[in-house]
Formats: sequence, structure tokens, C-alpha cells
Amino acid sequence: MDIKNFWSHIEIGSPDECWPWKGGKNTKGYGQLIIDDRRLMSHRVAYELTLGPIPDGFEIDHVKERGCCNRACCNPFHLEAVTPEENKLRSNWPGVTNARKIHCKRGHPFNLENTIYDRNGWRRCKACHRIQTAEDRRGKKQLHQEAQYEN
Repeated sequence: MDIKNFWSHIEIGSPDECWPWKGGKNTKGYGQLIIDDRRLMSHRVAYELTLGPIPDGFEIDHVKERGCCNRACCNPFHLEAVTPEENKLRSNWPGVTNARKIHCKRGHPFNLENTIYDRNGWRRCKACHRIQTAEDRRGKKQLHQEAQYEN
């Protein structure tokens, strides 16, 4: 592909709409193209052609707050250069989604007094841990009593 006809491979709409890449896509749904024997991502090319170079170490995020969840979108109004950390925090990756939670599944708060971290770095609710430990002890005690009764 020649960079001169790059925009002809994009379905350009209004500034608030996604502008999907009409060419090939990779397995993750990002638009891709080959220029001078280099495989490039269409949204990165669109960013650089309209907004300038991408800073070293930065990624291009499709900004949800601007209405974009389309990996093939090339609308420069939907794109922003961010650090990899910021890009991950904005994502729906399960680890990030869980990190955003302020309460456990039973409604206890995740705060300094009620949060513990296991050796793998996973966050746990102290109140739920106490409840689970008490339930486990009751279950073991009951099993022990039943075993004695049978003998």
C-alpha cells in the first residue's frame, strides 16, 4: 500500500463517529497495512498523519470517553497517546476491572482496615476471610463429631 491512498481505506464519518478501517485486520481486530515492507497498525498511522509522532514508550488508546470501543477505528478524535500503564488502566482487562472495585462481592469495603493481600498480591476482604474461616472450622468440627459418633 502507498501512504497516499491510506485514507481511502477508512470509512470516514463525522468527528464523533468511529472511522473503521476497511482493509485487513489482525487477530485482535486492529486494522493493519503494509507500507515499504513494514506491517503497521492503521490507528497508529492515522494518529501520526494527523496529530504527529507518537512519543517513545507510548501506545495509542481508543478512548471510551470519546465514544470509541472499536479497535479498527482510525478517527484521530478518538485516539490518544498514553503510557502502557494508563492504557491498561483504561481497559476491561479482568485484573484492572477487579482493582477498580471498592467493595467485595458481599459488600464489605476494600479499605486499609479490611483489606489483606496474599503472597501472590491478590487482594482479599478480611471480613469475608473471617467468615470463611469460621465456616471451615464449624464444618471440620461437625465432621469430627460425626466420625466419633459412628465409632
